[in-house]
Amino acid sequence: MNEKDLALLSHLTIVMTTFERPLELEQAIEYWRVTDVTLHILDGSLSPCFSDGLLTGTKSIYYHHLPSPLNETPLLNFFQRMVVGSELPKTKYSAVCPTDDFFTKSGLVESIKCLEQNNEIDAVSGSALHYRKTNKNIVWNFHHRVRLNYNSLEIPSIETRLNNKSTTWFLYAVCRSSIWQQYIRISYEIKGFSDTQFYANEWIMFKLSKAMFRTKHLNTLTMVRQHTIKGANLPPKISWKDWLLDEHNKPLIEEIAGQLAKAFDVVTSAIDKENNLDIARRFMCQEQKRLLKVQHAPSLSQRVRLVIAELIFKVFPDLKIFSDRPKTFDKFKKILESSGLKYDVREIENIIGLLTMARDEMQLTVNYG
Repeated sequence: MNEKDLALLSHLTIVMTTFERPLELEQAIEYWRVTDVTLHILDGSLSPCFSDGLLTGTKSIYYHHLPSPLNETPLLNFFQRMVVGSELPKTKYSAVCPTDDFFTKSGLVESIKCLEQNNEIDAVSGSALHYRKTNKNIVWNFHHRVRLNYNSLEIPSIETRLNNKSTTWFLYAVCRSSIWQQYIRISYEIKGFSDTQFYANEWIMFKLSKAMFRTKHLNTLTMVRQHTIKGANLPPKISWKDWLLDEHNKPLIEEIAGQLAKAFDVVTSAIDKENNLDIARRFMCQEQKRLLKVQHAPSLSQRVRLVIAELIFKVFPDLKIFSDRPKTFDKFKKILESSGLKYDVREIENIIGLLTMARDEMQLTVNYG
């Protein structure tokens, strides 16, 4: 990267949320201090780490102390902080980055270049690189890697983007600020959700990010996640399936449809807006039907999946086989039928996807002894 490339970072604002992590916050400030990125830190800690405003010795790092009330959980306060954060960016592009994570500068530069060159794209998404500590070493691996075709996420049709099975997630994306700000406000203004219904809000955010952003995926954009303790800082949750299929939640489900429609209105022409509520309701019904099928379909346990995965790697040591999905699918069926195991056809696709991802991770994993 040259100086001209690095200067592109002046077009980006990063909103950073933190809660009781002073050491990680100091590290983050040192990392971003040497860039032209505008950084807004939203701190929910009970005691402030700095005075509000521009941090001394920096040119574009701002601190905002937004403490959690004693009777609220950090997660709910995170939602409220994000609404405040959505009003802060004055630059063309925006992103979210927690305190204990960081984007690579080269990935951000490439993302901004992509957005500068293509006005039809609203966001550039990437992957998350995690490390996992074991007793003997540290293992790096990618999460949210490309497993299916992302091209349909770039086209104008909302329904096509919604039904795309690939994952696009605003936490790993650089977005145009104008639409990003509307996305944050719509995502977090939903009433009636508590911290125990986190999955409901998370699901809405996933779907809204697909619906509102015409998204391009770049392998070069990587968020490095420094902690992988799953479920840390999260309260007990009701599963999305249980919540959505509960008859008592019908009024809130209708509210979700309304929120989805409101998001669709932002990115559709006036002539199409009258159909958006019907599209949202239809999509909610599709999701309920999908969960009902999952509820009643026989599924393979994780242990059986691992056994089959091990068997496949033994029978087909050449990993290139996974580039031919139809052929792999047929061979899976034969193995499962000969084993006498009950299975759902979708499980075969799931396993192929898992093995394809495993193949990619085997090629990318780095161990530090």
